Amino acid sequence: MSSHEMPSRRLLWIHQNFVTGRQAGNSRAVAQLAALLEANWQVDVVCSQVSYLGAPTERRGRKPLVQQDGALTIHRLPASSVSADPSRRGLAYLEFIARSLAYTSALPRPDLVVCSLPPSPQGLASLTHGWRTGAPILLELRDLWPALLVEGGLVTWPPAVLALEWLEGLACGLADRVVVAVPAFLPYAQRMGLEEEAVAVIPTGATGSWLDVEPGRSRNWRQEHGLEDRFIALYAGSFNTLYAMDRLIAAARLSQTRSPHVAWVIAGAGRQLPIVEKAARELDNVYYLGALPRDELGPTLLAADVGLLAGESRPLIRLALPGKVYEYLAAGLPALAFNPGHAGSLLERIGAGRYVGGTDAEFVSHAVHEFAGLSPEARQEMGATGQKWVLDHLSAAGSARQFADVALTTVQRGRHTNRKRRLLRAAASATRTVLERRSARAVEELFVLDDGAAAQVALNAWFEGLQPSPRKRLSVPHLLWRD
Repeated sequence: MSSHEMPSRRLLWIHQNFVTGRQAGNSRAVAQLAALLEANWQVDVVCSQVSYLGAPTERRGRKPLVQQDGALTIHRLPASSVSADPSRRGLAYLEFIARSLAYTSALPRPDLVVCSLPPSPQGLASLTHGWRTGAPILLELRDLWPALLVEGGLVTWPPAVLALEWLEGLACGLADRVVVAVPAFLPYAQRMGLEEEAVAVIPTGATGSWLDVEPGRSRNWRQEHGLEDRFIALYAGSFNTLYAMDRLIAAARLSQTRSPHVAWVIAGAGRQLPIVEKAARELDNVYYLGALPRDELGPTLLAADVGLLAGESRPLIRLALPGKVYEYLAAGLPALAFNPGHAGSLLERIGAGRYVGGTDAEFVSHAVHEFAGLSPEARQEMGATGQKWVLDHLSAAGSARQFADVALTTVQRGRHTNRKRRLLRAAASATRTVLERRSARAVEELFVLDDGAAAQVALNAWFEGLQPSPRKRLSVPHLLWRD
């Protein structure tokens, strides 16, 4: 029986930061939703009217905005931005939880609830709705909260850390199936008490949408920005504090003398935005493009000569495979990774770039200078190799269809009848997680004491198990992109 012949099932996804697929960081969710619709799911997405970065939709008001496109319905709730005022971030999360729980109580009962983390607070709404309806819960761990926040110094108040650890434990206890976005998270999930067979590793993958950009757009882009004869080193991504934008800017400053022909082009947004904006005003070789919508990023990627992967040299950051890796590769853009982590390891395995082994400004500046000295043919060969590999083995469409398959097998197990017992067991497990500091210990044991050896084993196993996948595109409803 084909997916289109299967009876329709209903899925609920509470995703506070999903406002539109055009905003950065939502390519994974867009592909997953498209794959679920392709597999004949009825999908309700409950989100906010303002994005994580505070950008409102074109229509914003005091009442929910409901938009429908076939089997997809997006319910945009009025709520505060979680980033507009850091001091009010907790209140913004609580506001969304309260609004979403009240709102979803009137929606049709789902056959499956997706709980996607981070942020952890939205997970509480997903878990509560899954429990009160008895629906199976599919937990997705895209990043590790609170471990990543604690490592980056973003959350230091002990009660907040313990509350987030309890939420993480509750999610693991209530989940029927778990998807992790990074191979290194598999051993972490096992240390959190999850069975290996209950966890699926599904990285984000590359959209390949840059292949649709018209020929000549990259040349026109260079002309429009006055960069026809410059070597373009591009950073496109988050400016959050876990990414070392200050070091990247310091490297660009050093590059003014060493490599005056190199243009440091930056696109994105985040907490370190003032650093980037100041550098663009003061330095002749730094160009800030703003937070480009995804569909406007293509010409920039295609015009660049190398993509940069900047980050603090911390255990969890080293083990990440950020979305920008896949997009660089899909655009045929070779990349430089400066952390001794999995991104650099992946680049070198497939011959699509280099791990250059240093994060200080002097090292970064020198590495970019050396890469700019390579012949255009050598760089193009790296880019073509990476593009072919990622589209053949790790396309966003392929990853999203895997996610849809996991969703189906999760719901086939049926609803939960003894909801009280289910909650008590999960709450007890979450309490043990906090009392034993299971999350903190797992990070310490897996990623610090053994220097990521277990995570490297997981990466190797995942890489060796990859199989070629068809390049069949997903049909993405226009509603997912519309503001």
